Amino acid sequence: MFFRQRLLNRVIVKNEKRLEELIAQRTDQMSALRNNESRYRELFNAMSDGVGVYEVIDSGNVFPFKDFNRATERITGM
Repeated sequence: MFFRQRLLNRVIVKNEKRLEELIAQRTDQMSALRNNESRYRELFNAMSDGVGVYEVIDSGNVFPFKDFNRATERITGM
């Protein structure tokens, strides 16, 4: 019984360490994603050309705009 308990404790500790590593990795990934998204947004809004992002729906029959930059607003008067 004692051997089994020690083995289980080792497995639990090992799993806890792996979980901590995965959480740290995910935290780093989320931080990098937020940083990249912020940089993209700054570039997108600073462009002097009008840029729109749209989604293709219904096999290409519908194209709703998802986003457009400030230059598009200025150019189109939106």
